[in-house]
Amino acid sequence: MIIKPKKGFSMQFSQVVRELKIPESNIEAVGGNWEKSAASFPGTCPEFCRLSYFGQYREMAGIAPEVTPLVAEVVNLVEASPAAQMLAWHAHQVLCVYGVSEINFREWPEFEEFFGKNAGIFYLLIGMSAIPVWFKTYEKLGVPESYAHDCCKWLGGTIQIYQAVHDNIQGLNLKHLHWIRWYIEGRLFRIGRLEYMKHELNKSYPHVYRHKVTGKVLALCSPGILLDKTGQCIYQDQPDSDAYKVTELKETPESITGTPVFPFGYALPDRHVTLKFSEWEKVLAHGDPVADLHIPTGGGMTLEACRDSFVRAKDFFREHLLDFKPNAFVCCSWIFNTQFEEMLPDSNLTKFMQQLYLLPWRSSGKDGMFFIFGRDDGNWREYPRDNSIRRTMLDILESGRRLRLQGMFYLFDDIPQFGTEYYRNNWQHNKPEEV
Repeated sequence: MIIKPKKGFSMQFSQVVRELKIPESNIEAVGGNWEKSAASFPGTCPEFCRLSYFGQYREMAGIAPEVTPLVAEVVNLVEASPAAQMLAWHAHQVLCVYGVSEINFREWPEFEEFFGKNAGIFYLLIGMSAIPVWFKTYEKLGVPESYAHDCCKWLGGTIQIYQAVHDNIQGLNLKHLHWIRWYIEGRLFRIGRLEYMKHELNKSYPHVYRHKVTGKVLALCSPGILLDKTGQCIYQDQPDSDAYKVTELKETPESITGTPVFPFGYALPDRHVTLKFSEWEKVLAHGDPVADLHIPTGGGMTLEACRDSFVRAKDFFREHLLDFKPNAFVCCSWIFNTQFEEMLPDSNLTKFMQQLYLLPWRSSGKDGMFFIFGRDDGNWREYPRDNSIRRTMLDILESGRRLRLQGMFYLFDDIPQFGTEYYRNNWQHNKPEEV
């Protein structure tokens, strides 16, 4: 029998803690804003916890039909439990209504005692509850509905990451829920194969200049970047004193002098170059609006797909977000680790990296493991080696090296050159000994 609370129902948090067996260590995180959620509770099972709602959005989100029976099991549990209904409503409010600073799902429990192996399905439903919310956001922005539709694919992609660490069980990882908020805020857009977030260039990125005659592009390290002898950044757990070079940047009215970054993804710590403003112009500076690139889970990341996304994204920002005028794509990600270029020379990932201006970045040493293995703890020697990227990451670790993040940028003005390794060929594969 389905138990439905009366209109205006407000459940005491202590009762929910008891019925859903919330661990003491998670009570504070889950309980934040509880009374606010209770006051807005609609008094019945939330619409997004119904099988009909899942059926409406399943295909749009790229979720396989075989997930439906699992959703039905969770829906039955929620419909039969006022406590679970209140929890679902509260989770939806945290994700979709309260401020970004209130999103703390990393500190929430899995609720495995209540939902069993389908705990991840419960959070998948919470994620899907946001779909109509970001549709409304896009409508207010005047962005065509097709773009909101495309963002739904992200939900289906996250299931693959969840499966990787949960013995092929379906669901959505708690660590991913916060990402949905950027759709709701109208800051994140999927355009073709790639996603882009509205951002301002931060100080970890270099200063970028273009030669007024030749068109060559050169990046100079921001001041205070900690480099090793190879031109990579030292790792996050290393003391600053381990740095071989701490970069400086000196500017006069006529020129700027600094440590150059070679487009292959490393700086030249023993070199200083001086760029005269009569010959070079700054094309990317700190605080500039940029399209922060993200690569959703899924295959098919061919050069053609990436170029198509770049072209469409440039047009998208100029046609639909008139108050935001980026002139470059940027990203910091484990995806651009140049160790992969060495070990996976024929992969789509390597072909993509070769088109970009790659940058050194300070890393943790296990960057990307969560996204590829679904975890980054325990003994990595026990992790599966069942595809090329997993084998490559484990081979790097077994060799005694550490994984790393790296950054990139690609200027809008250079999109016509995409596919030609433009930034690398500009230097004819020679380090800029003289500029």
